[in-house]
Amino acid sequence: MKLYYRLSKPGIVYGNALTALAAFLFASSGHIDIVLLLGMLIGISASIASACVVNNVIDRDIDMHMERTKDRAIPTGRVSIPHALVFALVLAVIGFASLLLFTNLLTFAVTLFGVFVYVGLYTPLKRVTLHSTIVGALAGAVPPVVGYVAVTNRLDSIALALFLVLVCWQMVHFFAIAIFRIDDYAKANIPVMPVRIGIFRTKVAMTVYALLFGFSVYALALAGGLGLIYEVPLGILSLGWILLSLAGFRTGDDARWARRMFFYSLVILLAFCAALALS
Repeated sequence: MKLYYRLSKPGIVYGNALTALAAFLFASSGHIDIVLLLGMLIGISASIASACVVNNVIDRDIDMHMERTKDRAIPTGRVSIPHALVFALVLAVIGFASLLLFTNLLTFAVTLFGVFVYVGLYTPLKRVTLHSTIVGALAGAVPPVVGYVAVTNRLDSIALALFLVLVCWQMVHFFAIAIFRIDDYAKANIPVMPVRIGIFRTKVAMTVYALLFGFSVYALALAGGLGLIYEVPLGILSLGWILLSLAGFRTGDDARWARRMFFYSLVILLAFCAALALS
């Protein structure tokens, strides 16, 4: 059971479920439908877990060359490919059935879009282009939109702003990982930005996306009518992220700085979810 649990990449599942939950609570405005909430959470979590299992199957040859992934269940043969695919199918059925039965067609469609982008586009593209990162960010920005449309059943300016906030957040988050794990990516011949065009230009991109994150946070505040409980902490944290990004141009230890950016990204995501839900 532990092998199959880890095969679903629970860290990714929980992180995405958290953003979906925050957007759901924000959209609910204090009137929470528990059945709808559970249906949305089970649906998106199982759907993402299914996509992650399929990703593990496709990336098994890459995983064998990377230090942090070489001990995963599929590369080591502890879980066979047929068994993994059956597990992914079961998760997909549970996830999409839950969305169809307990939410609405728009929520189902948005989730399906995210799964398709992650499995059908990002997974193969990351082998051939550094621009796969933005494709992966598009997939990862879907969960808060899912949580929002589960309640509202509409795509509007708030849904777009939620999407943009998470796209910008993920770009900085992903680039930070790519820098402090640059040796792993180079060994596996994955063309992430630090490997392909260098760490300096990656830092420039991170700073730009940190700035865009701040603008997106403000755009969401305007679109959603969010108050000080959202604006003050997110404004301070966004400014801190920009300053930390700029500090990267003066550092003598890129890996250490990138890890600080990574951990700061986790703090700012938790703060964003909390502020959004409380608003």
